[in-house]
Amino acid sequence: MTDIFCPICQAPLTLDQDPCPACGAALGLGASAPARNLAVGSTLHQGKFTVGRVLGEGGFGITYKGAH
Repeated sequence: MTDIFCPICQAPLTLDQDPCPACGAALGLGASAPARNLAVGSTLHQGKFTVGRVLGEGGFGITYKGAH
């Protein structure tokens, strides 16, 4: 039994299924999935802020330790 389901059509999936075979939605489950977070050392606002490690993440965002 699987614990992974497509968020679009709710079809059961395995980790190697991307896109969803039922509806074709791109899921980002495979090894070629884009990174979900910024790389440590990335800069924002023309170098004014430097991104540190990830402190936590949830459904609406990622919290980073950073430097100003």
